Amino acid sequence: MNRSAIIVEFENVTKMFGAKVAVDGISFQVPLAAAISGPNGADKPTSIK
Repeated sequence: MNRSAIIVEFENVTKMFGAKVAVDGISFQVPLAAAISGPNGADKPTSIK
């Protein structure tokens, strides 16, 4: 993939709730074509929570 087309990239992310590991070591990229945005161009961060 053309790196200039990537708008978000996560590498080796871990998410915990207290002592409980919910996600461990996930990595992914979001290309510009798959951007999550609303009709006014505002991003939708709750879509990723």
